[in-house]
Amino acid sequence: MADEFNDLGEVDRFAVGRTRKDIMKKWEYRIIDTNEVPGGGIFKGNSRQAVEAYLNEFGEQGWEIVNIDALEWKGCMAFLGVAKRERP
Repeated sequence: MADEFNDLGEVDRFAVGRTRKDIMKKWEYRIIDTNEVPGGGIFKGNSRQAVEAYLNEFGEQGWEIVNIDALEWKGCMAFLGVAKRERP
């Protein structure tokens, strides 16, 4: 049986007998947008503070924003993005 190596080139005793698929992290993805922010909408927009509060709460749930497109116009903000978090 071939040895498995960690990032430092050392034999990883815990990986022996496991496939790459078993070792790789599993992710779940979610599309996020302005419609999910309380008090706003795609045509109404949201304040910067409301968007920040929403994104901070999202982060507390373990989500990481991996892509976001945002538009700010006349004090209102709209966005569309992709978030991911590790599956258990």
